[in-house]
Amino acid sequence: MVKVTVAIAVYNVEKYVEKCIDSVLNQDFTDYEVLVVDDRGPDNSISLVEQMAKSHPNGDKISIYHHEKNLGTGGVRNTCIDEARGEYIFFMDGDDYLATNTIRLLYDAMTANPADIVMGNYQLVSPDGKVISTSNFAPGRVESEYAIAKWMSNNKTNFYPVATWNKLFRTSFLKENSIRCVPWHRQEDILFALETAFAVKSIVTIPEVTYYWIQVPGSCLHQDTKEWHLHQYLDIFDKSIALFNEKEHEKAGKLPKEVYWIISSRYLSGFITTNVWKSSLLSYKQKNDYLKHVREITAYIKKKDEYDWKQRFFYTLIKMPFPYLIIKVLSSIAHLLKIKI
Repeated sequence: MVKVTVAIAVYNVEKYVEKCIDSVLNQDFTDYEVLVVDDRGPDNSISLVEQMAKSHPNGDKISIYHHEKNLGTGGVRNTCIDEARGEYIFFMDGDDYLATNTIRLLYDAMTANPADIVMGNYQLVSPDGKVISTSNFAPGRVESEYAIAKWMSNNKTNFYPVATWNKLFRTSFLKENSIRCVPWHRQEDILFALETAFAVKSIVTIPEVTYYWIQVPGSCLHQDTKEWHLHQYLDIFDKSIALFNEKEHEKAGKLPKEVYWIISSRYLSGFITTNVWKSSLLSYKQKNDYLKHVREITAYIKKKDEYDWKQRFFYTLIKMPFPYLIIKVLSSIAHLLKIKI
């Protein structure tokens, strides 16, 4: 067994994958494997990885697993959990890259303060290297039931980074708790994060930036929302509510409010709904039907949650007749006033 598995999803990332793999093979930590999963992209990404496996001095650390068909990022994550030989596992996407000391920093923090998860900060970076934003998670250790909810409370935030990347997990923790992603799903990481939030008993945060998230034009986060995206958004919300109901039943309703924030604060009332109403590919009826469904979900969440003023405004707005029309008008006014929404 190696100490760390660096698990990389590769699909249609030809322009970025060499930098990604290079950043992993040049780590100042030695006891790790690189598990690359080929998710059957249409470009030359895997050929480039195969070349690096042959030519790089640390190329023998690379193992490539080929999917028979495209399963999406969630399917890749599941394959990585199944195939990992590392005591710990670190997920990343094939168009992102690491600091040279990422794995050492996270591993050292894990061994000094054993936990289910250790994570650092990250930077959102343009393809030409310009830093767009940097996370600012307070360093420290949280150990308790619902440790992620407690972490959010300690950080005085309603945001938990649901992305699977930039976190060092105990591999046994994921397997013992049967934590999986939803295959071929636009929001596979939300349900993964919720399942994690109910199972994690300890989490450590380090102050260093350990991950560079490239804002790739045309990536799934920057595509115009299509009808199948819409169905997947609603599906992940419904699956989340089903999970909340299951856990509430187990705990007699005594769940910390922060676990509801994982979907409500940035996703339900945030960028997912923004993506829907800004889409040029969805009809007026589709957008209104989406908001009606969200109304049903928020009626559930509202019984459990506490909101900031933006959320209260949003939840009030979608109760009104013709909510999409109102949102469209307000969005147009915000655009004219150069207010970012």
